Amino acid sequence: FFLRKVESTFSSVRRPKRGNKPKLQKTILIAIPNSVEFRNYESNKLYRKVIMLQNVSNSSARFQLMTRPNYSQFTVMIEPKTQTRNISPGMHRKLIIFFRGDILDEPDETLIINVQQGRSVIIKLRGYRDPPLLRVINIPYFQYSLKELQIMIKDTKWIIEIPYRKTDSYEKLKNYFNKNLQFTDTDKSASDTSIESITRYRKLKSFDCGECLVGEQVTLPLMIKNIGGEGRFFIMSEIDWSSMHIEDVINNNILILPSFAIWPVYFILKPQEHICLYLYFFPDAHGMHVETLYTICNNCSVVTTEIIGDGIMYEQ
Repeated sequence: FFLRKVESTFSSVRRPKRGNKPKLQKTILIAIPNSVEFRNYESNKLYRKVIMLQNVSNSSARFQLMTRPNYSQFTVMIEPKTQTRNISPGMHRKLIIFFRGDILDEPDETLIINVQQGRSVIIKLRGYRDPPLLRVINIPYFQYSLKELQIMIKDTKWIIEIPYRKTDSYEKLKNYFNKNLQFTDTDKSASDTSIESITRYRKLKSFDCGECLVGEQVTLPLMIKNIGGEGRFFIMSEIDWSSMHIEDVINNNILILPSFAIWPVYFILKPQEHICLYLYFFPDAHGMHVETLYTICNNCSVVTTEIIGDGIMYEQ
C-alpha cells in the first residue's frame, strides 16, 4: 500500500515544460558608418552624407526603412532607386542623408532599418555646433590712429576716441612678447612659447577700470578671443535686458551708460579669431560705479559681466 501511494504521488507531479529559448537574430546588413554627424553646420544650408548598407550574409536581404517623423530635419534617400529593396550577398546600397537645420537646434535622431529574418540596423543621426567660448587676454595697449565721436551723457558732451581698426594685429603682439619677455623655463624657448601661455585666459566675469578723476576719462582695452565655435555676440545693459527694449546703443555700435561706454557691442568671431573691446570710464560723481552687462550669443547663451570704476576727487 505504501509503495502504491508513493508511486501515485510521483506520478501526480507535473514535469516542467522546457521553455523555448529566443532565437538570436543574425546580422545580415551592416551600415558603414553606423552614425552620421553634421558638425558646425550653417543655418538653412543643405548638407549631404553617404552611408553604405552592405549585405554580409550568404543570401539575399530584404529591408525596409521605418517611417520618419514629420518634424525630422534629416531626409533619407536610397540609391539606386528600385521598387524592390533587396541586396544581393556581398553587395551594397547607398543611403544618402540630407540635412538642413536651424542654427538654434542640435537634432539627435535614430534611423532604424528593419531587415527580414535578421537584426535591425540602427544609425545615429546628429547635428552639432561647437559652442563659442570667449576669453580675455591681458595685453599691452597698441595705439592706432583714432577718430573722435561726440556723445551726450546727462547734458554733458563727451568725446570718445575709437580706433579705425576693429582688431589689433596678433603678429604684432607675438613680436612684442618675443622682444620684451625673458623666459626662465629651460624646457621652452621664446620661439615655441605661444602668446596664450604667456598671457593666460580669463573668463568674462568682471572688469575693473580702476580710479579716475571726476570729469576725466580712462580707457581700458580688452583683447577678446574666441576659443570655441563661431558665434555672433551682442552686449546689452541691465536696463535694456530687463525691458527687452534697446535704447542705450547708438548708431556707432557703442553702448552708452551713465559712467561707462563700450565699443563695439555687436561683433562676429570665428574660431581662434580675436577682437579688441574698448571700455571707457568717465565718472560724474565721487565713489564706486558698477554696471552689469549681458553678452548674448546666437546660440541662446548669456554671460553676465560686471564693470567697475572708482571716481575720485582731486585733493590739494
